[in-house]
Amino acid sequence: MSAHSVIQTYHQNNVMSSDPLKLIIMMYDRAIHGCRQKDLEQTWNAIKMLIDSLNMEAKPIADNLLAIYDYCSELARTKEFDKAAMILQELRDTWASVKHET
Repeated sequence: MSAHSVIQTYHQNNVMSSDPLKLIIMMYDRAIHGCRQKDLEQTWNAIKMLIDSLNMEAKPIADNLLAIYDYCSELARTKEFDKAAMILQELRDTWASVKHET
């Protein structure tokens, strides 16, 4: 088995065994990484996954997060990756602090 296959299997197992909050934090990490790499596709894909994970019945929080995610997508589209990364990092840190409190 190649090193790439081992790493890929590890990541798949990590995702499959993660609790929902950890998965959200992982998606933020992926979006932030995409911003730092100035990789529009990776950033958009991660933000789309964050959008897809929203429980739209949890208003107004879900609506507010959706607006922030849309704004970050627009920032990335206009190559303002640093601004998008800063916003996403703040959100990620907030979710991470919730995880530590539980």
